[in-house]
Amino acid sequence: MSFNEEKYALKIFKILANANRIKILRLLKVNASNRLSVNQLAELLHMEQGKVSNHLIRMRNDGILRAEQDGAYMYYRIKDPKITDALSLFI
Repeated sequence: MSFNEEKYALKIFKILANANRIKILRLLKVNASNRLSVNQLAELLHMEQGKVSNHLIRMRNDGILRAEQDGAYMYYRIKDPKITDALSLFI
């Protein structure tokens, strides 16, 4: 494993070390054929939109999620299949 791969693996483990991020990723995994907005995720998780948005921004900046803008809404999907594989170990 190269240094870059180790660094990326560390990012993934840090993302998965937070229960709220795992919940977000689980919903994105289950709804993989559809994209979900911040509002939809906040409603499904019964969380404040701002908290969900902060988690999504972090995961997007770490290269874990892909964001697509459609009008006024931003929709998210899991970008890296390694995340889906990692979630499959536990969910």
